[in-house]
Amino acid sequence: MLGPRSVAAAAACSPTALVRGPDDVVAAIEHTLAGRGIATELVDSCPFVRATISVRTVGLSVAIEDPDGRAHDHVVTDANVAATLIESWV
Repeated sequence: MLGPRSVAAAAACSPTALVRGPDDVVAAIEHTLAGRGIATELVDSCPFVRATISVRTVGLSVAIEDPDGRAHDHVVTDANVAATLIESWV
């Protein structure tokens, strides 16, 4: 159960996704996320989703882990779809 301070701190946090991978792909994903109000820079102790991107012959592999340690790997067609997937986990 969260105490009053924890609830207030969580309310002050923006939805955040930390994206790692090839620079050009990460830049495209971060641009899309920013346009959707998702921060891509870590702030203090705010929770965040971690996404690791790898280029595959059939698209992009997206490995996502949420703040509770749940994780899943997905293969998507492009950076826009990857951003949408990441956003759904934030």
